[in-house]
Amino acid sequence: MFLYVPLAANSQDQQHLNDISWNTRRLGSVGETLTASDGRDQGGRGHFTQLMGPTTPRNEHVFRPTFRVGGDSGPIPCTAAELHGLLLLENIKQQVNQLAGTLNILMAKVGSGLHAPTYEMPEEFQFPLDSDGELERFEEWLRNPLNERMKTDLATSLSSVGGVDTKRVVWNILARMITCTVARRINWKGVNGKRAFSKMAMKIVLFRAVRKCAITSAAMDADISQHTIRWFNLASDREGGRQERQERRRQSQDTLPVPDGQY
Repeated sequence: MFLYVPLAANSQDQQHLNDISWNTRRLGSVGETLTASDGRDQGGRGHFTQLMGPTTPRNEHVFRPTFRVGGDSGPIPCTAAELHGLLLLENIKQQVNQLAGTLNILMAKVGSGLHAPTYEMPEEFQFPLDSDGELERFEEWLRNPLNERMKTDLATSLSSVGGVDTKRVVWNILARMITCTVARRINWKGVNGKRAFSKMAMKIVLFRAVRKCAITSAAMDADISQHTIRWFNLASDREGGRQERQERRRQSQDTLPVPDGQY
């Protein structure tokens, strides 16, 4: 039978075992930690920086997104690696939109008994409507009780436009029905001499079409109304509207008379 008796460590070894401050010291940076671990002082930090390269990447590229969140419209500075990732996300976003549109078409066919609607869009109208006269004629057509069945088929057809969420579905359907030129003369309440969309027969078709879409079948009236209001508010900025306003503002400033004594 053997008995293990630990040998007493000498004073130098005991001091080394008890001193663990080398593993708990708080250094100023990662570079100091790495240099201190192999016995080097802060003077060796330059060698670490040389090996790892600069800590702040250079923004040598710009990214112009197709899908934006918020009011920013300018390019986004980024590195080459960030640009690669952002382009991949843009591609994924486009594919999701295409899949959502295909899904909505299939769901619309399933909901109608695996048959496409027998009536899609009124043949006497060219969509999107591009004049106030065509808009008024379409409103009269919608108010006619004899066209109630065709209005239902029209809403089913518009629902196939689809989108990834309630906002996109509402915006896509509105863009399918009227052009931006016509939309600039419409707002929700009809203020400033514009037409009130909240009182138009087209509003009923829009709400029906949104709820016939599979993704937005449970959309609330408040949500649909909110996105509709926003779409009409932004109509003046689409299709070059913002540039036109800036050009008119610049021309008006150029034609202002110069006060006497100022050159």
